[in-house]
Amino acid sequence: MPKTAPEAAPARRANKQATAARMQGIAARIRSLRTRAGMTLDQLAAATGLDKGYLSRLERQAKTPSITTLMKLADAFAVDLSRIFGDTVERSAITVVRQAERMPYGAGGDEHAYQALFQDDGQHHLSAFVMEPGDHGDRDIGEHAGDEMIYVLNGMVEVAFADHTVVLETGDSMRFEGHLKHRLRRIGPERSEVLIVIARDGIAKDR
Repeated sequence: MPKTAPEAAPARRANKQATAARMQGIAARIRSLRTRAGMTLDQLAAATGLDKGYLSRLERQAKTPSITTLMKLADAFAVDLSRIFGDTVERSAITVVRQAERMPYGAGGDEHAYQALFQDDGQHHLSAFVMEPGDHGDRDIGEHAGDEMIYVLNGMVEVAFADHTVVLETGDSMRFEGHLKHRLRRIGPERSEVLIVIARDGIAKDR
């Protein structure tokens, strides 16, 4: 028996959500391929014969590309069409850092000590590191672009802003805008360890 209208509604919503997610992924891959190729929208328009404004709307998910458009884009990026659909993955898009490969720096003890996991390399705009805070947070004032997340792996730490202080314990986390001046220090004599992730928006070449 055919589905009644009420029964079909959830299926339609699920299909709509799946389509939206698929288009979001395609738009993100188009933008990523363009920026990784070092191409501006003008250059991509010249390479594909497509309008710059149309390409910009594709990347913002304001337009749905045809298969012909996607083939032109794949040719311009010199990749298989499957790359744009997400069916194949460029190995350089995945980075693995083994525990033994972490890059330590910092004095430790009363001072901060770090182990870098990932660093913003100009192409991937995310930095992550494990930090053992010292108790002299007043010496290290941080401010940067993007957002920052702190997750306390163990111990107790204090995050101080210009006129506000937050105490975090094991399992606590926080997120804040990186441009806020902030200081981080250990509370008490016991060792503390935190995971810090900084995400910056990639600045695409749009001209």
